[in-house]
Amino acid sequence: MYGVPNVRCEAPPGEHGSLGPFWYVHLPNEQVAAAIVARAVLIRGIFELWGEGSSFEEMGAAVAALPAATKAPYCGPDTSFKVVLDAWGHSWSEEQQQQMIDRCPEFLPSQGRVELRAPQQTFWLACARLGGANGLPASEPRWYFGRQVALADRSWVKGYALPRRAYIGPTSMDPEVAFLMTNLAQVRRSSLVLDPYVGTGSILIAAAARGAHTMGCDIDVRVLKHGRKCPKTGRQVDIYSNYEQYGLQYPVGLLRMDVHTHPFREGMGEVFSAILGDPPYGVRAGGRKLVAKSHAIRHRSSHIPSTEPYSLTECLADLLELAAATLVTGGRLVFFMPASPETYKEDQLPCHPMLAIASNVEQPLQSRYSRRLVTMVKVKPYDPVVAAQFKESRKDFVMDIDRLHDIVYATEQQQQQQGDGGGSVDGSSEGSSVVKVKAKYRSKMC
Repeated sequence: MYGVPNVRCEAPPGEHGSLGPFWYVHLPNEQVAAAIVARAVLIRGIFELWGEGSSFEEMGAAVAALPAATKAPYCGPDTSFKVVLDAWGHSWSEEQQQQMIDRCPEFLPSQGRVELRAPQQTFWLACARLGGANGLPASEPRWYFGRQVALADRSWVKGYALPRRAYIGPTSMDPEVAFLMTNLAQVRRSSLVLDPYVGTGSILIAAAARGAHTMGCDIDVRVLKHGRKCPKTGRQVDIYSNYEQYGLQYPVGLLRMDVHTHPFREGMGEVFSAILGDPPYGVRAGGRKLVAKSHAIRHRSSHIPSTEPYSLTECLADLLELAAATLVTGGRLVFFMPASPETYKEDQLPCHPMLAIASNVEQPLQSRYSRRLVTMVKVKPYDPVVAAQFKESRKDFVMDIDRLHDIVYATEQQQQQQGDGGGSVDGSSEGSSVVKVKAKYRSKMC
């Protein structure tokens, strides 16, 4: 996004280095580093690494061996400084922290004064140790010492928190995740961004905050048109209320729309820079699609179209087709899909001849259920003939994840019956136990 090609990231050495919090990143200058941190959601900061090791002494020796010319601009007599200690996966006592601070002069040749509030330079002494409280496999500690280049300002998180928002619903997207989606989609100022499952507009709020023009669609006209009464103020609120709350430009449009029968026709061209969405996959809100009626509509102003169940396989196929047809070449589609240990396979991921997967990351929710955030890039202009042939070739394909409820509920029911002292798990002794299992499962998800 900042015009830096081939940025290289590497995991630290060691068997479990890729699971730790610290990674190497190679950037051309500090201005790029500061820009990345200012935009990032999950990055705490970027630091110039001066030395590392498997022990405090090894780290200190590496810092001492660093060329003096590298350290001199930041360690002069007129430069104030402080040292920040950061322990990941463990903790230090106050006595241990003081001992490490006292030992810093052994390898840090700073001649300036210590200034804790507003130093000119900040150094970080960090130690990562996997295992124990963080739930990761145990490993040897890894020590790092470096100069702070840019530190993230996370004050915005509280301002966008859902409890403070005027209009929310049971499926409103967490603001940090919504902003993360805008980064994966590379949303820029003046981009045109579509959310086909807009709901209360949480994802579009993040896109608008990035400076994008936004458009939202939803199958439920009540969410779009009527909103609800705010329990705190008693006034009627809707999606526009959220835009007003944050001083953002209104969306260019809100459509009562179903992706299965969307109004974007062939020949409209490539218009969207990014499509971001959280499709309905039946855990907290089951998927529905519109169905056409053969009889005439008597009262169009009050007519509510009929719907029927919408499988996740069909839902994601429609979403990818919409993205392939309406995204600009190079534009990005970012969406969530559910997963479980029994159903997730790489060859089960949705695909399209005009789209390529850029990233696929997991967010664990519980031991038997997670969701994956998938990013796809449009790699070639839309070809309706190729798209139609691909759709025909996949007409019998069904994702295993469409059996998610059966898999999770059956396992929960089996555990429940075992806890009650046995019983059949083949459905012959369901009765009210199924209701209890479903209630228990939904409470976990909430």
